[in-house]
Amino acid sequence: MMEAIVAISGYFLGGPLGLGTVIFALTVGLFMEIGFSLIGKSKNTSIY
Repeated sequence: MMEAIVAISGYFLGGPLGLGTVIFALTVGLFMEIGFSLIGKSKNTSIY
């Protein structure tokens, strides 16, 4: 969600919004979650 907001904000500020940017904004969170689950990190784990 945050990535999509940043991409849209960048577009309104005059930056390019291409297909790659949209795909990245919609999938980066999912792939990060999958990656963390593969290495055993849960999203509820605190660093402290």
